[in-house]
Amino acid sequence: MFLNYYDHVYHVKLVIDFFKWKKVSILAHSMGAITAIFFVSMFPELVDKFISLDAVKQLSSSAEYLPARMKSILNHFQEVCQRLEQGPLSTVSYEEARDKLVKNYGGSIDEKDADILLIRGLRKIKEDSDEYEFTRDLRSTIRPYIFNDFTTEQLKAVARGIVCPFLLIKAKNTSMFEPKELYREFYDLYRDASEDFRYVEVDGKHHVHLSQPELVAPIIANFLFPTKSKL
Repeated sequence: MFLNYYDHVYHVKLVIDFFKWKKVSILAHSMGAITAIFFVSMFPELVDKFISLDAVKQLSSSAEYLPARMKSILNHFQEVCQRLEQGPLSTVSYEEARDKLVKNYGGSIDEKDADILLIRGLRKIKEDSDEYEFTRDLRSTIRPYIFNDFTTEQLKAVARGIVCPFLLIKAKNTSMFEPKELYREFYDLYRDASEDFRYVEVDGKHHVHLSQPELVAPIIANFLFPTKSKL
């Protein structure tokens, strides 16, 4: 089965329903924040506040390239399925896993950051050996997710649905996949729709919240728990 944003949004809803939460505040990063953007827009009555870390919007798609993109994604998915059908994936040493993770993130994390991510990202095969396997679902490596193509106009409609207080923290040294002008359009949409939209830029890369939490934590704390004036 394919993974798509509808699956992720649905699972967020399942968790909230399971715990019988009336309202939640959502803090999410990157792909998780994109999922949250859709959820917050779809279920505004369930969200108190929303914080997005280094994710402005889902990438816009063009109808012109849709068939080629679909073909590429389907071929990639077939390759993943064939790898899974071959049985258990090869194991790695801890050092190999860490080096691979640092390399895959293209300089956004260092070895110290990788150690944190690997706490949940690795599973030890045997207690008395240095053999590990990654715990991720290989389907999540497919970019973009199958049939998750939205035009800019569709994404603007999603943006207009985010009415709760919204904090967007953007890393200054992160990759830009779309024109700054398009991002500015969405900042304006968020500002018009949200009762309290805040945009803050911080020094750092895509995983700045992991590598330099001291830059991000005070901003988040002030948003969630604003200091009341004593006057």
